[in-house]
Formats: sequence, C-alpha cells, structure tokens
Amino acid sequence: MGQTSVGEVKRRDLRIELLAAEQEARNKKRKAEGLPPLEDSHSSSSAPVDEEANKRRKLLQEALELDKDDEDEAEEEENEERDKSEGER
Repeated sequence: MGQTSVGEVKRRDLRIELLAAEQEARNKKRKAEGLPPLEDSHSSSSAPVDEEANKRRKLLQEALELDKDDEDEAEEEENEERDKSEGER
C-alpha cells in the first residue's frame, strides 16, 4: 500500500516514450511540409529535470519505506496486545 509498483514505473516509461514519439511525428510532419525539424528541447534541458525527478523519487521511496516500517511496528504491537488479552481470558 502506498508504494510505487512496477506498473507505475512502467507507466512513467510509457509517458516518456509517448512524448518522444509525438516529437518524432511532429518532425516528420514538418519535414513533409519542407520545414526544418524542431529542436529536441527534452534532450538539452531534461538532464537537470531528470536529476531533480530522481532525487524527488528517492526521497519519496525512503519516506514510503519509513512509513512501512512504522506500520509493521504498529501491527506487531497490536498483535502482542491481542495475544495478552487472549491469554488473560
């Protein structure tokens, strides 16, 4: 619960592929019209953006792991309390 699944990661990769395919299609259309292709704005400026996204993703993953640890500890405490109350009966 709350963790990045493989499907979500694939969805992100598909989004990047879609953007690249759209850029390629626009350039083919421009070439057919006799216009020069558009500059690939993603390749030059994407490195800093990708770096920021990776940092953000790493921080979120660490936070999710900490939350999971907290949930595990809370579940263990609940199990111990339940075992104690069952033993008193």
